[in-house]
Amino acid sequence: MASLTALGIAAVAASTVSTGLGVYSAVQSGAAQKDAAEFNAAVARNDAIAAQQQAASESRQFSRRNRLRAATRRARFAASGIELSGSAEDVMFDSAVQDELDRQNALYRGELRAGRSKAEAGLQEAMGRNAVTSSYLNASGTFLGGVGQVASIASNPNFRKKGGSSRGAASAGGSYVTP
Repeated sequence: MASLTALGIAAVAASTVSTGLGVYSAVQSGAAQKDAAEFNAAVARNDAIAAQQQAASESRQFSRRNRLRAATRRARFAASGIELSGSAEDVMFDSAVQDELDRQNALYRGELRAGRSKAEAGLQEAMGRNAVTSSYLNASGTFLGGVGQVASIASNPNFRKKGGSSRGAASAGGSYVTP
């Protein structure tokens, strides 16, 4: 049986190392993408919390402003000699309803922003999981390609010695096949 020449052995070794590096690189790339996606997901979750906190703050500001506006209206009505009944009462009620709607809209906008950020966090987490899966598939493909390349090199007659065994093939009358 013919054995590999030094050039054939070097080619197999280089292909094996290249395959190993390719597999390692694919797995590391997936891990790095997953880490980045997890970071982005954490940022998005923090954005969601910040949006909710901002909305709560705006709501408190609206409540304070609404109380001050209601007190100002009552004082103006009283200063004008208008009793808080009938039309004046209706104006006060309508103003209070509108003020409350403004406060609730601030909360709603905050919840919408938070919901978008939470959805982004979920998307980033899924992208991280997909990156890992993809890296394993890429690593597997690289490995199988490398195995095929090594097999191709090993079976190439241009990288084989002619003759019997690998020991003493040249001295036993064997000659090397030149590429």
